[in-house]
Amino acid sequence: MIFQLIGFLVLIWYIIEIGFLKGTVGANKYGPDPITGGSADPSVFD
Repeated sequence: MIFQLIGFLVLIWYIIEIGFLKGTVGANKYGPDPITGGSADPSVFD
């Protein structure tokens, strides 16, 4: 039963981490931040 509780808590943490927390601010190697509406720099995708 304790392993089920631990698994459930890890699942809840994973959902919150991936689904609700904000990621990196600004552009990264995948392109501009879609939230701020930055324009795409073609050199990023080379």
